[in-house]
Amino acid sequence: MFSGDWWNENPTSPRYNTFQQTATNPGGNSEALWQEVPAYTHFAVITYNMAPNVPTPVPYAGSGIFLHEFSRSGGNATAGCVAVSHTHLVTVLRWLNPALSPRIVLSPFPNLGRY
Repeated sequence: MFSGDWWNENPTSPRYNTFQQTATNPGGNSEALWQEVPAYTHFAVITYNMAPNVPTPVPYAGSGIFLHEFSRSGGNATAGCVAVSHTHLVTVLRWLNPALSPRIVLSPFPNLGRY
């Protein structure tokens, strides 16, 4: 991440729920990604409320959902993202192939066979 890397979470913006490189905050609850260390040192975008799942993001329907590292070494809850340890994140990112349309499934372990 570089200074000026934002995730636009301003529902009134035409670029809502997109990555932006800008010197100014896009507004709303936009995240300054470069300031979230270690969470966004490495991450993947979960395409919630964005293409290819919807033609255009729906304002106020949610934005900025990522797979990222825990913010604290002992783990922590997130505001809607999926957080894992650094080791697990790097393993998933090395395996991840967007061309294969991977999915993130949150489920109790015994129920994973349904997916």
